[in-house]
Amino acid sequence: MTDMHFRAAIPDDANEIADFMTRNFLAAYGHSSSPENIQKAVQDYYGVEAQRADLANAAIINCLCMIENKIAGLAQVKPPKPDSDPHHFELSRFYVDAAYHGKGIAPVLMQETLNIMRARDARSLWLSVWQGSQQAIRFYQKQGFVISGETIFMIGDEPMNDWLMTKEL
Repeated sequence: MTDMHFRAAIPDDANEIADFMTRNFLAAYGHSSSPENIQKAVQDYYGVEAQRADLANAAIINCLCMIENKIAGLAQVKPPKPDSDPHHFELSRFYVDAAYHGKGIAPVLMQETLNIMRARDARSLWLSVWQGSQQAIRFYQKQGFVISGETIFMIGDEPMNDWLMTKEL
C-alpha cells in the first residue's frame, strides 16, 4: 500500500465518514440485532449528524487512514471522563474497511493512534468490544489490550455484552 497515509479528520469528511462507518458497522454487526435496532444504532452513532457532532468536538481525535484518497480505516479517541484519570483515554472507534481486511492496515493504524496518544501524554487507552466479536478481541489482545471488565452497549433497545479492554502506554 504505497500511498497509505494518515491525517486528522475535518468537518468536510462527515459524509464520507458516515458512509464508511455505516458500511463497516453493518458488515461487522448487522446480524447482531433486529433490523430496527440496527437502523437506530446507525442513526445514533454512525449517521451524518453523529459524525458532524463528533467532528465539531475538538477534544475528540479522529485519525483517518487514507488509501487512494478514500478512507480505509478510522480510529477515534475520546478524552477522559471528567471524574477519571486525565491520562486514561477511550478508543471509541477502530475500524478498517472490509475491503482492506487482512492487508496489514489495522496494526499500522493502531500504531499511528498510539503514537498520537503518547504525544498527548496519554498513559492508557480503554475500549469496549462486543463479546461476540472474536476477531476484534484477538486483534486487540495482539496489540497489548487486556480484558479488564464488562459493560453494556445498546443497539437500539437491545443491550449487548461488551468486554472492557485496557492498554498501558
